[in-house]
Amino acid sequence: MPIHEIQSVTLPSSAVDNHGHAYTVTIETGDPHFGPVLHVKNTPGRWFLKTLLDGRPRARIAIDCGQHWIVDNFDAVMAEAMQAVAANPWIAVALSKAAA
Repeated sequence: MPIHEIQSVTLPSSAVDNHGHAYTVTIETGDPHFGPVLHVKNTPGRWFLKTLLDGRPRARIAIDCGQHWIVDNFDAVMAEAMQAVAANPWIAVALSKAAA
């Protein structure tokens, strides 16, 4: 199995949870078959970017449903993620490979 280079971009704004805590958000190379991952740092929140882009837009997303731990500004996070896709060709390339 070839080793792929790990790339990452940090989004300008933080994800803010339903308790008012702010977390750094990155887009990172993920599994080559499924594409980049949106990661809310220091939480278990990780989603394949392609899945988020293919789904319906949402203002909030659960980090941990059982604990009622929610990202409240997820629509703003996704808007920045879309800007990051446009500004970082490696993300777009990884997304297109994941779609294949």
